[in-house]
Amino acid sequence: MIQVHVWEEPDWFQEFSSGLSGKASCSKGKDISAETEVLVKGSPSREEIKRLAGLKAIVIPFAGIPAGTRDLLLTQPKIALYNLHHNSADTAEMAIALYMAAAKRIVARDKGLREGKWSSDSFLRYGSSESVRADGKQALVFGYGAIGQRIGRVCEALGMRVTGVRRNGPFYDQVRPTDELDQLLPNAEALFIALPLTPETKGLMNAERIDKLPKNCLISNIGRGAIFEEEPLFNALRDGQILGAGLDVWWKYPDGTDAPCYPSNFPFHELPNVVMTPHVGGSSDASEEHRWRALAELVAGIADGTAKPASVAHGY
Repeated sequence: MIQVHVWEEPDWFQEFSSGLSGKASCSKGKDISAETEVLVKGSPSREEIKRLAGLKAIVIPFAGIPAGTRDLLLTQPKIALYNLHHNSADTAEMAIALYMAAAKRIVARDKGLREGKWSSDSFLRYGSSESVRADGKQALVFGYGAIGQRIGRVCEALGMRVTGVRRNGPFYDQVRPTDELDQLLPNAEALFIALPLTPETKGLMNAERIDKLPKNCLISNIGRGAIFEEEPLFNALRDGQILGAGLDVWWKYPDGTDAPCYPSNFPFHELPNVVMTPHVGGSSDASEEHRWRALAELVAGIADGTAKPASVAHGY
């Protein structure tokens, strides 16, 4: 049996441990056993890795790889890296929700009606010109992995034409390589970002690429904020260069205190065409159960040699 240690003390530890009976011996808490072979922790320290002489693998218990962990493991080629995709359904649902909220102006209309104000384009006034119909639109899903493919299936069910963009093949008419992005952006009436943040994807949507988007484009970003250059995106939304956006991921995050924290250096919160959520796309009433089940399955795969590690070099 392999020795597995889970950082801290999650509520699901008992179910996780029981599911690995006969395959792994599990421990938990902030005191990491020196016998640990598989460490479940998002951001292990260099000192911890140095102390764990028998460490074979680190499991990030969420999607994505923190930059510090990636940099650390680049110096530790004998340690395999794994991460989880247990919440791909939750995250894809949030991407669609953000798109639809922006397309139908849900937030502004909800706020108005709570104040007794009917919007000027309400059905009772026989006009709905401010809503966007998804049916027939061209959707571009950038990052066509577990999350992106779910987004694509929902878009197709809504009547949208879908093109996925990803780094690796196979490629065909509806799935294109990243180096064709510049040719695809001018037709992207809906742009879904489902990419991890890596050195290659940081700032990938720069001012030049944002300029390529059509004026009726709606963006839904559930990847990472820094995939976009912050100022050009703000300016494009403020100036009506693109129609709107639903954003769950940001450039600034709380520092652990109770002080107010706006999620950008620019006032996205003042823009009526932006729907904002505080990086909650991967959370739901089912996500924690799916986390421990996926983690148990992954650890079992590490134990029997069938689990496929992530690429430390690529960052996912």
